[in-house]
Amino acid sequence: FGDELAVDRGQMPYIDPRSAIMKYARYHNLAVPYADEDTPLRQLNPCPVSTIHYCEGDEQRLHCQTSLTGVWPDPVTSAERLLDSDDPRRLTVTDRLSSDQALPVGFLLHSRYPWEQFAGGWVTAGPHGRLKVTPRWSPQVTEGQEDFIMGTKEPAYRLLLLSDPKTTHTLITDLEVERCA
Repeated sequence: FGDELAVDRGQMPYIDPRSAIMKYARYHNLAVPYADEDTPLRQLNPCPVSTIHYCEGDEQRLHCQTSLTGVWPDPVTSAERLLDSDDPRRLTVTDRLSSDQALPVGFLLHSRYPWEQFAGGWVTAGPHGRLKVTPRWSPQVTEGQEDFIMGTKEPAYRLLLLSDPKTTHTLITDLEVERCA
């Protein structure tokens, strides 16, 4: 529809002094284990393992699987992200994470547009389209707020859905894009 409803904020020229800040996982669209409600873990950088995406699909469907085991420091023992779609307007994201101690996990998604909460989820909308995010799990903390900037120096809006602390997580989150009326 021409709107950048979900964007990865970590893209910034390395000569820009802010690029050191943007290397943190919290500026990307992913599931991040937290040490506590306020402190996301930092990914190992440089990463000691390859994160290879195994994907298949066509114009209508997509299935991707990425092992992120080895990307996070202890106590995280395994992590994986699955992307499934049978319709270009809908995407199901499944994040699995295990750890040796109970940790909360945050589902992060960024947009160029503000987030608004609705019954059951969150929505962000541009002039032509809207993106609905509906977790099939029960986040304990939810927030959609302006958070720093994009690499283009425009405001960025971060959605955080934070789980209960557990040793094993399976977070299934549905994303649906639709044209604005």
